Amino acid sequence: DSASPRPSGGPLDGLACACTPGVRHEKTARPADAAPPSQRSGPRAFSPDFAPPLQAHVAGHRIVPLTEAHVDIDVVAINSSLETIRALRGGTWPPGPISAEDDRSDLIVHRQEFEQRGSFAYIVLSDDGQTSAGCIYVYPPNHPFDDSDKSGMPENADAAISCWVTQAAYDRGLYPVIYRFIEEWLRTDWPFERPYLSSRRPGAS
Repeated sequence: DSASPRPSGGPLDGLACACTPGVRHEKTARPADAAPPSQRSGPRAFSPDFAPPLQAHVAGHRIVPLTEAHVDIDVVAINSSLETIRALRGGTWPPGPISAEDDRSDLIVHRQEFEQRGSFAYIVLSDDGQTSAGCIYVYPPNHPFDDSDKSGMPENADAAISCWVTQAAYDRGLYPVIYRFIEEWLRTDWPFERPYLSSRRPGAS
């Protein structure tokens, strides 16, 4: 089935989260009795001193920071799945096929933003690094680069997260795996108290 319905998201607070099989984090996940984000010390995510996650392994895929080095496979992934991306994230991006030149410019900005801790973009790579299955974006609320559908985002949200997968990855069932991974990842590796995951919840109509 095509991922055509409009996305719907919601705050993550209070959601039950079963650990996703096959997920390995570069950082050690906090134990069940660890303090919640509001009680942990350390820098906030969008600050120069924050050390963001650099890699995770999920269901035969690697999640790593998105840079201009990925332009060739990123263009293929986007242009193969224009409607699917819009359906999963909401918003109007991508409005149409993207050129390698335009995408490279976008990816340079993503890298710079990551380095400056202004936002964090990740690519979902095949384990051999040869293809892209999608992307994950971690933005502060109302970031000018984030055009995903945040119509349901609470005013007190402290991060806006969205993701997409290619149509091929969607067809083989990867989207709910990535979505559940993000829910867990936000709890274990990020210092947010009220993150908002705006992409369409798996199974939502």
